[in-house]
Amino acid sequence: MPLTDLQIRAAKPSLASKKLADGKGLFLQLNPNGSKYWRLQYRIAGREKLISLGVYPETGLSEARRKRDDARKLLAAGLDPGQNRCGFDPPRVGNDPFALSPPMSPSGSTPLSKPFHADIDIRRHMAHPLRKSLIKRT
Repeated sequence: MPLTDLQIRAAKPSLASKKLADGKGLFLQLNPNGSKYWRLQYRIAGREKLISLGVYPETGLSEARRKRDDARKLLAAGLDPGQNRCGFDPPRVGNDPFALSPPMSPSGSTPLSKPFHADIDIRRHMAHPLRKSLIKRT
């Protein structure tokens, strides 16, 4: 049964964290310190995930439900709502929305093959604790 605003306002904190379910993965998490957080629990690619949708009362019941519905639309499109909130947009190959590719620079190299990354790798290996003993042996 969906939550009502009256139930949410009447909910009191207990010694342990408590969940008040609203439906379709949306619930209100009541913490022992009295804070109330809207959370959405969902599955994508066989993994269970949890995202925060806001703090009650700043985010009301209707707004939390709207955010839940928006997240469910993303799930239906095959996108992860948690990744999408952060502005994550995976690079695509051509017009195929399912073909992903690593980001490439115009020269054809990946971002991690730039010269400064090679310099970081060299410094990391030069600072290795066994470096001096290995140099003495050769």
